[in-house]
Amino acid sequence: MLPNWYHNMLACHACTLRATCSGVVGGDGPTPATYMLIGEAPGAEEDKSVIPFTGRAGSELDYFLSLAVIERSEVFVTNSARCFPPSSRHPRTPKPNEVATCRQWLLKELEWVQPKVVILLGAIAINNMLPGTKLTQHGVPYWQEGIAYVPMYHP
Repeated sequence: MLPNWYHNMLACHACTLRATCSGVVGGDGPTPATYMLIGEAPGAEEDKSVIPFTGRAGSELDYFLSLAVIERSEVFVTNSARCFPPSSRHPRTPKPNEVATCRQWLLKELEWVQPKVVILLGAIAINNMLPGTKLTQHGVPYWQEGIAYVPMYHP
């Protein structure tokens, strides 16, 4: 069952991205979950399906999870920004104010999912969850409040 705030997130129009996307892309997966994966923003396929990590991104995720012997059904997936950030040629990186607007939803998801491990894909997710942290190596966990945050490169 979805929490009440989740419906508010899906109805969010707090930033300009909402006017240009098909819909708000909320997180997807089991709750609670041991693993939570946070990406940058929905891509074109995610915008169409309104489900995170579908299409090519989902296929790549499934491949890398299989290498780690983790079933996709065990992972809650979400993004730092909730709406597709289009541009004239390719999707653009979400702007800091767009990520900041969506942060409230990400923090609510974090509380709802109660992960033990949060995998941060790329600089947007890393800076969003570990602000001010100077990374020395990707893949080395940072511990905060009993959660291992693992910074990784964006695929």
